[in-house]
Amino acid sequence: MQTETRTCHETDAPSLGQEATSTWGFSIVEMIVAMMILSVGVLAMSSLMTAVSRSQIRATVRIEATEILESKLEELRAVAAAGTFDTIQLAVGGSLTTAQVNHADTTQSGSGRWFVRLWLVEAGPAGTRKVRVRAEARDEGLFDPPPVDITTNLLIK
Repeated sequence: MQTETRTCHETDAPSLGQEATSTWGFSIVEMIVAMMILSVGVLAMSSLMTAVSRSQIRATVRIEATEILESKLEELRAVAAAGTFDTIQLAVGGSLTTAQVNHADTTQSGSGRWFVRLWLVEAGPAGTRKVRVRAEARDEGLFDPPPVDITTNLLIK
């Protein structure tokens, strides 16, 4: 039996008529395809982050608008509970679409955002008033969040 011994350099080196090829590593085409797949993923994540950020701002504006509406309703409840009818804030009238005298005001939230509050007062049964209050955020820049409405009945004493 005859054994042939070769050194590491003899087995790895191509012979005279063969081309030198490597079986490991990446070709330039594979790198380009991988970079394209990665860039599509990064673009998808960036658009997702934009959508999440916008949703977070809308939620924050909605929370602030609800707090501002609750404070206005408390103010109107205090007027109704006082039993004096000298205020015209609870007079029947107003609008939820346009500002009308004595049925609209502008206020600022704790974070510095400005809101316009509009309220509509309608006669209710047996000494009550149906009050609908709307808050609309102002100066929101890229998008205009939808208004927030609250409806309640107030007992006039």
